Amino acid sequence: MTADPGGAREGTWLGELRALVDAGVLTGYALVTVKGVYQPVVGPLSATLNADAPACPSEQLLDIVRTFGSCKDGPDAFDLLGQRLQVVHRSPSSVFALGRRRELGVGAAQLPLGVLIATFGRGTPLPVAVAAVEAAARWPRA
Repeated sequence: MTADPGGAREGTWLGELRALVDAGVLTGYALVTVKGVYQPVVGPLSATLNADAPACPSEQLLDIVRTFGSCKDGPDAFDLLGQRLQVVHRSPSSVFALGRRRELGVGAAQLPLGVLIATFGRGTPLPVAVAAVEAAARWPRA
């Protein structure tokens, strides 16, 4: 599904995300809603969420999206990209989880349109990833 999720600010928002990937802070990102996945999808998530695949996100990604729609805290762990991820940081608008040996980190931030899912690797410390994803999520929230 292609769309203009950020309106006039999309270019700036996508530019910020691309800059984080180019700098090595993030390894990828995707915007997921209950209606589908907006393009572009960059990094590890692109193998399962590319433009040629069905626009409907997997149940694993929908579980992350649904986490923000519930009153409960959500799961302490979930499976994504073939790994079991343990939730290590949670705020009212974001969740961060790490895989075994920190090979994969995933941050999910709630946005007005859905959820920004960002991936990061072992070289990015958790506090840096949290700050980067939450800063990138501020663009569409403003």
